[in-house]
Amino acid sequence: MGLEIIPNVVRSCKAFQYAVDVTSGKITSGKKRIQACQRFLDELEMSFSSDKYPWVFDVQKAYRPIDFIERFLIPTKGAYSKTELLPWQHFVEANMYGWVSRKTGYRRFREALIIVGQGNGKSTMIAGNAAFGLTKDNERGAEIYALSNSKEQAKIVYSECGAQITGSPVLRKHVQVTQNGAYFKNSKFEPLASDSKNLDGRNVHMAVFDEIHEFRDYKLINVIKGKIKKRKQPMIIYITTLGTVIDGPLMDFYVLGGQILAGDKAISRRAADRMFVYIDEIDEDDDPSDPACWPKANPSLGKLLDIEDLKDEWERVKSIPAERNNFINKQLNVFTSVVPARRLWAKLSSSTATRMNSLTLKAWI
Repeated sequence: MGLEIIPNVVRSCKAFQYAVDVTSGKITSGKKRIQACQRFLDELEMSFSSDKYPWVFDVQKAYRPIDFIERFLIPTKGAYSKTELLPWQHFVEANMYGWVSRKTGYRRFREALIIVGQGNGKSTMIAGNAAFGLTKDNERGAEIYALSNSKEQAKIVYSECGAQITGSPVLRKHVQVTQNGAYFKNSKFEPLASDSKNLDGRNVHMAVFDEIHEFRDYKLINVIKGKIKKRKQPMIIYITTLGTVIDGPLMDFYVLGGQILAGDKAISRRAADRMFVYIDEIDEDDDPSDPACWPKANPSLGKLLDIEDLKDEWERVKSIPAERNNFINKQLNVFTSVVPARRLWAKLSSSTATRMNSLTLKAWI
């Protein structure tokens, strides 16, 4: 049947157009971004061609958080008078919120893994989703948490979110923002960390994990996963760059996400259907020193990031091994390891290990 079966109301949205531009090659993209976009297009076709497909894409629900963020939130940094989400952000938001159960109407995705290079607008998405979950997600007594590996980082993330709420002429009239949390009617939004003293007594509706590449264990992740069971459509969002902790949760999520995008039969359909995955990275055959491949890991290049600035940074760091590795790690989303080699290779699948070895060699030549 093809994409012609998809109604115009969907075909005209930015999320759909982004997927088409990525899969057609119009936008320079890495393998996993292409897979994520192809997954979306394939599932739209299946959804609109068969009533037996369990999920439907509701464009109105998809665009509620997008409209909310662009209407109410104002960036706290830079010379911006309003928030305007970029096409890749439309794609991510629309997928997270637009896919619902054909039977119940509740959201499909319980978890979302979003990996992009540094400086591509993660803070906007964290603040936007948290504020939307707090005020407009139609969940009574919603509990929203900004989660990090330490209290200090959790407070930094929360402070940025709080600043965007208080910076909104509309939201600040209705949301009480304090140092410890933001409150709207009987809902709350608070920072939480792995080293928080009391992790019990939560009833989580939405959890946004920032920079899970810093996590070395599943303590906080498992606590949160255990606290969403009383909600009808909870969501856990992991948004991060890659990092150096190879034997932490992010590596597990990265491998799982890659399997889901590739349609690996080792992952059950039931499990794959509940996790949205968007991974931006350079590919195995790419030369990290070639700016032509950098857009693959940086979807906001040309808007939030300037290619000339990145070229200047590369020229400055390329002769300093530690700084060069940091650029490749944070800006191009290639894992770099601080664990002993024997533990590293034992942890990785052969394909992932080969990719890391190939890119690392290119980076150091």
